[in-house]
Amino acid sequence: MERPNFSEPSQEDTNDHRRLLDRLAVVEAETQPDRIQTEIRALVPLLEMHFEREERLGGMFEKVRAKDPRLTGEIDSLRDDHVALVEGALALVEAASEAARFRLQAHDFLSDVHNFITHLRRHEAREDALLTDAHYHEEGGGD
Repeated sequence: MERPNFSEPSQEDTNDHRRLLDRLAVVEAETQPDRIQTEIRALVPLLEMHFEREERLGGMFEKVRAKDPRLTGEIDSLRDDHVALVEGALALVEAASEAARFRLQAHDFLSDVHNFITHLRRHEAREDALLTDAHYHEEGGGD
């Protein structure tokens, strides 16, 4: 059986990550609720595809868990976070309609968008740290 290489993410993962961050930057640059809604609608399928690839058989989570079972708790937490992030994005799509109709709520909506973006960026950073931890363990740096 071939050993997974944690120091090099797959090209598929790299492409997903790049598309996700590119789309996120577009969302972040928008200030109008209707434009944000359009951009988040485009982000949702990218999130779902990215998360599915990480969670599927042979995906990143399975490889990390096989290499270092001590990371199972973090993997489970990240998997739960996938659900929360998709639900959060869908809630923002719905909230955008309200914010577009009621200008007074736009400030709250933009704050919610900022919180979502921060959450997603932190999530991706946690995944990067997970790969680093698994790589460190693979290279013999662990106990």
